[in-house]
Amino acid sequence: MKLIELKNLKKHYNIGQSNEIRANDNINLEIKEGEFAAIVGASGSGKSTLLHMIGCLDYPTSGQIIIDNQDISKLNDSELAKLRLKKIGFVFQTFNLIPGISSLENVTISLMPYGLSHTKEEEAKKLLKELGMEKRIYHNQSKLSGGEKQRVAIARALINNPKIILADEPTGQLDSKTGNEIMDLLKKLNKEKKITIILVTHSESIMKHAKRIIRLKDGKIIEDKKK
Repeated sequence: MKLIELKNLKKHYNIGQSNEIRANDNINLEIKEGEFAAIVGASGSGKSTLLHMIGCLDYPTSGQIIIDNQDISKLNDSELAKLRLKKIGFVFQTFNLIPGISSLENVTISLMPYGLSHTKEEEAKKLLKELGMEKRIYHNQSKLSGGEKQRVAIARALINNPKIILADEPTGQLDSKTGNEIMDLLKKLNKEKKITIILVTHSESIMKHAKRIIRLKDGKIIEDKKK
């Protein structure tokens, strides 16, 4: 079943009066539910731009993005925020955790505007335990290693049971051993929870963990290969 569909997607930037950068140029792509895909390419190939548009964090210049049968161009800002909250979890290279608060608070903070229930707090604790963070639930972020911070970020991405996890260079600040542990966690989530995972990376060793490789160059797909 199609979960994500991109149709003639373009993202162009105008610099000055005559310079145009085509970050994404006529992308057509389908991602099925339960896939684990890696979007790969050199720096400047357009991979992060593409991921941000799939995640409703940026708008295309033209074309369509359809997520779970919803054309996001027809949604207002409030509806886009709800779609992100309910269906998409984000994992970033820089973790994007809030300093000065605990692991548990970082996992649940996105729910605060909607009212944090006791049930959700218990779910957050359970997630942290499942991700090997049982002894770090109440630890401040300054006390965590890079790998532990990324586990907290993954728990935050999972707290609303999303259909999709978008991971932008999730191992970029980790050593190779810890990076492989994080990739094993993502593979486990894909296999056991059937979460669709789209990963952006420039690392050949990291992309090997995915089941599908989508390679970009100059904003265009030049290879789309399933294992």
